[in-house]
Amino acid sequence: MTTSAKSTIKLASISYNDSSNLGDDIQTIAAIGAIKKLGYEFDGFVDRNNFTPTRPINILLNGFFDSKELHRFTDPLVRLIVSNIHIDRGQPLYSRKRLTIAPESLSGLRAFEPLGARDRSTLALLQAAGFDAFFNYCLTLTLDRRDSSIKGDRIFIVDLDNMLPLPKHISTQKIEYVNQDGAQNYPQEVKLAMAQSLLDRYRSQAKLVITSKLHCALPCIAMGIPVIVFSDQHDERLH
Repeated sequence: MTTSAKSTIKLASISYNDSSNLGDDIQTIAAIGAIKKLGYEFDGFVDRNNFTPTRPINILLNGFFDSKELHRFTDPLVRLIVSNIHIDRGQPLYSRKRLTIAPESLSGLRAFEPLGARDRSTLALLQAAGFDAFFNYCLTLTLDRRDSSIKGDRIFIVDLDNMLPLPKHISTQKIEYVNQDGAQNYPQEVKLAMAQSLLDRYRSQAKLVITSKLHCALPCIAMGIPVIVFSDQHDERLH
């Protein structure tokens, strides 16, 4: 398909209107960028948790979903590119227990195979349910790299306790503490602006980022910023 042909196709992206986590909005920013890089026309937002289609619509589907949320997107008016999804199976976030989904609960997705999985646990889940699926990482890894001349002048510590013990070679440097959570009840356009501002600060100022947040770590890795991640090794979203 030529770029000119693609430009006649519109694609919407997922938004997270009720989320307080700016990492969700960073995923939306990555989706908008991917749509434009691929030569499609951006067709606005659809809210993950409050979506009822009123017209035919094409959607780039990425992010965190449970099966109920995914079922909303199997309406006959909707066409999907399922690029990078994580499916929550309802167990505690860090549980090792392997659960499965009933294939019929997501049967509407079969028309849009192959399905892109954000992590290997979701890939295994989809394949066990009989879907044609592939491992595609997270869409935030498609963010543009920063210029190699930018080295940054500070260390960002994101969503970690400011009492976190730090080695001397880090604690004696310029440190800035950031909270990516707490943006609930802001309009979507405000949250996107906040998320973009945060990305711009990381891009221009960070020499190192230390974080517990997946959607701080991955965007920074994409931008070429050194990252240290504190996380539970059994968090399946990370593998």
